Amino acid sequence: MRERKRRKLHIMALLIAIALAICNAGIVNKIKIVKAAEQVQEKNLIILIDKSASMQQTDPFRLSLVAGSMLMDTLNEKVNVNVIGFGENLAYAKKLSEKPSRESLKGFLQSIKFQDRGTDLKEGLKEAIAQLDGVSGDKSIVVLSDGKEDPVAGLTAEHISELNDLVKKAYSSKIKINTIGLSKDVDQNRLNSIAFNTNGDFLYCENPAELFNAFSKMLGDMDGFYTIANYNTENKKSQEIKLSSMIDEVIIKVASCENKSPLVSVTSNGEELPSDKSDETYKIYKIKNDSDKTLKIDSKDTSKNSVIVQIKSKAAINMNATQTTLNIPKGIPLDFDITVDSDKKIDGVYLQKKEQDSIENINNKIGDVFKYQFNKDKPGQYPVTFIAQDGNGGIVGVKELVIYVNDYPPFYYEPALVKDIKLGDKLKIQLKPKDNTKVSTLGGTVVIDDGTEKKEYPLKLENGILSNEIELNKKGTVKLTTCINGVVNNESFSYYLPYEKVNVIDKPLIEINKVTAAKKSYKLGQPVSLDIKLNKVILYDKEMVEVLDEDKHKIGEFEVTPNGPKEISTSIKPLKNTRNLKLYFKTDKDVVVTEEMNTGLIVLSGALYYLNLFKVPLIIVITLVLICLALYVVGRNSYKKNIQDYSLAKEIDYSVGSKSNSINLSINLQQNTMYLNFNNRLKSLSLDDVDEGSIGYFILELEDKPEFLLGLKYLIKKEAVFKFNYCGTEPQEILYNEEEIGSEIAYTSGVEISLSIKKEKIRVSFM
Repeated sequence: MRERKRRKLHIMALLIAIALAICNAGIVNKIKIVKAAEQVQEKNLIILIDKSASMQQTDPFRLSLVAGSMLMDTLNEKVNVNVIGFGENLAYAKKLSEKPSRESLKGFLQSIKFQDRGTDLKEGLKEAIAQLDGVSGDKSIVVLSDGKEDPVAGLTAEHISELNDLVKKAYSSKIKINTIGLSKDVDQNRLNSIAFNTNGDFLYCENPAELFNAFSKMLGDMDGFYTIANYNTENKKSQEIKLSSMIDEVIIKVASCENKSPLVSVTSNGEELPSDKSDETYKIYKIKNDSDKTLKIDSKDTSKNSVIVQIKSKAAINMNATQTTLNIPKGIPLDFDITVDSDKKIDGVYLQKKEQDSIENINNKIGDVFKYQFNKDKPGQYPVTFIAQDGNGGIVGVKELVIYVNDYPPFYYEPALVKDIKLGDKLKIQLKPKDNTKVSTLGGTVVIDDGTEKKEYPLKLENGILSNEIELNKKGTVKLTTCINGVVNNESFSYYLPYEKVNVIDKPLIEINKVTAAKKSYKLGQPVSLDIKLNKVILYDKEMVEVLDEDKHKIGEFEVTPNGPKEISTSIKPLKNTRNLKLYFKTDKDVVVTEEMNTGLIVLSGALYYLNLFKVPLIIVITLVLICLALYVVGRNSYKKNIQDYSLAKEIDYSVGSKSNSINLSINLQQNTMYLNFNNRLKSLSLDDVDEGSIGYFILELEDKPEFLLGLKYLIKKEAVFKFNYCGTEPQEILYNEEEIGSEIAYTSGVEISLSIKKEKIRVSFM
């Protein structure tokens, strides 16, 4: 007995130990996951603000500093941020590694004086990069300047070389530099080059009021926020925004452009919302969302306020552009392939394009891909916003692009760059002029970025065409851009074309996603029409793909081209019976292709085909026959058990004159009629199956239906299937509940019959 208890205790202890081990493992795993997530989410940002004296004229209301303060109140708390002022000298409160508080940074921003004699961006970048080298995680810099590089010691070749080296160091250290140019005198080419060569964005602001949107756009990307509305209340007093449940969060920023408190109200489905953060010159609203709702922003006075609305969504708008700011010569088209991607199905999704106040639907759609072409002949800055909406008009997601159309002599790739190339092959690049502008000292450089380093290849000039052939020796996706430079009318120009992606592959690839057919089953010997959907195709020449069966016999083929359709129709002819047609694919050349795929198709010969074709109706018929047979058997058994030998026994009271008596009634289906006879001599009533002076008769009947149906009906209605009636043959009065009935009535207790025969009064009562 003790041994048994000890054994039970050992088992319980073992189970508890296992449970604790599992729990501990789960906790450890969770801790590891959280720590890993925290490391991935850690981000570092340094804002470089120009504090030269020229900013007093460019930004008299110090809106750049207000925008910086608003930034401190909207950035995710997990972002480590610092502010550095640059000009004649550097200024900052603390180093980034010391993690200065947001409030201290707002105080530092307000202390900045726009009074330095020079502009030395090189020293500012040097300090920012050094501070970022001391931390881990994602690293980025935002530069705001209103002028050109103008150090107090003078702009020397050595200074420019050091600045270029800092840009290269930022790229190799994976530090993204975003730049903002304020005023017409700003060196756009330099700021654009710095951003372009560190995978950052450049934005140009004509006036300080645009800084709010510039900061919001650049820094919203860090947390996945995109701008859906950007306007000032001088031109628009009210804005309504309809959200879908796909939107997770909304941030509304309202800042005064006149250095005073903005008077606005924000409502959600008619209910006014309080601001989450505010200062003397701005308000910030942060709204969590999990349902369809309508936001409305109303201005309460005539003052000029900047309003920016940004959203964060579960859905993503993806496109083939590698940057969100692009630079392109006038007259050069940009083709965009755009998809709206989400883990949750979105019903009736459509896409709109917004340029300034003009909104139009993008109706060119192939499969799930929206097609849009941008082409402008007039130089300028073109912000383009793509807005995805569901079938109810609720916003699903947003994507922003800023496209700069320059007035430089346009050159572009002709023929177009290949998207895929084999490892070791030479990429042929040729750029032709797109107008008749006379360019002297024309040249250019191809820049190839493989993610770890950038390599430059000079372009050769021949007959006004720039070209080169570059051998690509590293597998993977590379980004390629071209810098075009030259002189027109004694003025030099230089610009980069947008990045293009090129896949460098060791072997061509054909990836098959799905194979479908119009029908599920086919007769052996007949052709089977297939629709083949391709997922990924990396080819530099057309390829013929053979379709094989399980025995590796060829039963069909189809052709795939490098830039051809992703949905192909073909026909195959299976050679044997199968209930799940399995296909194999191969090419004659060294191409990686999906090896096999189950189609679920049925291929059968002769009678098997027709048997399979009509198996559903056949199964239904057989099932119905079996059900009918079962019902027949049940009904027959019920008839034999409950109806065939059914009988009734009743008692009837009667009186003839003053004489009273009673008789017993016994009736069955074999002897189903009993006559109520009157014997005048004996002055009495009797029951008999023979009519001998009857005054009426009792009859037990069934419906005239097959016996098995009567048996089934009995199971439902029980004895109600029988009809047991009394029918009078002599004139008589039949009463039930003192109400006179006709000459026939169902046998019911309480029925009374009265009549007179040969002066004898007869009364009969059913018991």
